[in-house]
Amino acid sequence: MNKNGGHLKRHRDSRCKSSNANISQPSTSSATKSSTKRDFDDTLVNYFAKSGKPLYNLENPLFREMILEVAKLGQAFDGEITTDIVLKRSRGRSIVESRLEEKTKEIIDLVLPAFDDQSASILADFGKLNVDFLSIKSGILLTQRNDEGVEHWKLIIVPIAMSPVNIKCKNADEVFKGIHEGLEKVSPLLDLSQFYLVADGGANIRRAGKIHFHSYIRCAAHATEIVGKRMLSPYKKHQPTEAHKKILSKYSNMLNLCKKLTTDLKADKLRYKKLAISLTTPTDTRWMSIYNCASNVYSNMSKLIAQLPNLEKREECLVLELATNENRQLYAEIHEIYSPLKECNLFFQRNDTTISDVIPAYLGLLDDIKQFSEKPNIHKNNKTLLLYAQKSVLKQIDDLSDAHYVAYYLNPEYKNLSDLQKRLDNHNVMLDAEEIVSETINKLDRMINTDMAPTSPSPQSSSATSTDSFLKRRMSKTPPPAVHTMASERLSYETHSVAVDPLYFWLASKSRFPRLFNIAKKVFSTPASEADVERSFSVLKSIYAENRQSLDLDFLQKLMLVKQFETL
Repeated sequence: MNKNGGHLKRHRDSRCKSSNANISQPSTSSATKSSTKRDFDDTLVNYFAKSGKPLYNLENPLFREMILEVAKLGQAFDGEITTDIVLKRSRGRSIVESRLEEKTKEIIDLVLPAFDDQSASILADFGKLNVDFLSIKSGILLTQRNDEGVEHWKLIIVPIAMSPVNIKCKNADEVFKGIHEGLEKVSPLLDLSQFYLVADGGANIRRAGKIHFHSYIRCAAHATEIVGKRMLSPYKKHQPTEAHKKILSKYSNMLNLCKKLTTDLKADKLRYKKLAISLTTPTDTRWMSIYNCASNVYSNMSKLIAQLPNLEKREECLVLELATNENRQLYAEIHEIYSPLKECNLFFQRNDTTISDVIPAYLGLLDDIKQFSEKPNIHKNNKTLLLYAQKSVLKQIDDLSDAHYVAYYLNPEYKNLSDLQKRLDNHNVMLDAEEIVSETINKLDRMINTDMAPTSPSPQSSSATSTDSFLKRRMSKTPPPAVHTMASERLSYETHSVAVDPLYFWLASKSRFPRLFNIAKKVFSTPASEADVERSFSVLKSIYAENRQSLDLDFLQKLMLVKQFETL
């Protein structure tokens, strides 16, 4: 992105500090230990529990022979080495299931403290692995130390449940019921109205988040995909004219030509390999992948033209059509705005990107669009594209929750609400940032800080003991107890000039800003997107395919859950 969108680079730099966590490695003794049958069992159990491979491999002669050969290499083995050293399938299942239970309990033990103090977020999405599943994860903050020994938070996404669902029963109430049932094993008495739900823009899950949870957080990675889509296919509320629709269709046609060429060339795998050209197959439901497809086509255009003699007539016509000056110009114009949009999309797919980064990223996109629009001699086609790009980003800003503004304020790198208001006004966003932040912080303060001391003593108690307490303090030379009101904490925080990574700042400022600290812990446990949930379906697809014929669904769910947990 240009200088107006430089917040992404700054965040990448600041996040580098927190990525160097001092993770200790288990020590190993240099002395040789004698191994036993139990050691072999544990090794195999770990393999199946972590890899998700089907247990019928224990009956595979080649697999058993491999284990036998490995065992023979162990010169220190205490006992006779025979094929009996390998677990039988029935025994293997029992032990693997026990190990999965242990890992499931480990997951619960990890996330339960965060759920108890309401400093966890909930991520959910639907996916298909032959049958439809609801995947539930949680965002929590772990306390770690960097290489210099400085404590900081690290946002991690922890798998909670993989539940089969009836795709026909996905109304808002059923979505809530499915999430609630998935979270019951963490805590059966959870009040989900105290938690943020991070999800994509699906109507039912969005409605469930708004009705049954404290707030619905729109997945920013999904939102940037939608911006790309709505640039070319505007919302009805934006009322595109027929002339504008005709102009936007030119960009869509160019992208479709790229998609068709890529699909045709990759249909014959052997011939495609001989072309020695790398192209990206687009996914219809992922608009960013369609742009990536076009990007690869035009970056390889000279190679494609050189390969014209080796192409079929239909493919040759597609290449020549895409190589025209008009289509090259259309791609150059769409690339100008899609490039920073893609950067945002990749940024939001990271697990450590919190919701405090969303507003600066969207405003950075609007700054880019405005700068592109003000260039001299801009073509009318490009003006139309940029107009609907602007409208699409503004629509995503309209969909932001109050939590996004609180997270922005609690990020010391931003926090200046006057500057934020100027940027909002500059783009005609009719919102009062100060009002949103103040009202939301006060609401969260009442919800989270219920067990903290009153912000000020009652008049009756203070008048009765004021003389005694004064004399006692004078005699003991102790200062009066500090009174932490939300107003005093906010004033002190706003005058604090250090601009550092919030995941470092708030952990170090717990005693100074105790009320704001608890709110910060809640909002910074909320990732900007639920991209990790979507990725899990791709990771688990092979596990499900290999095991669904040989394992019951309950066992398979545990296997998929632990597989995700092992990747943390």
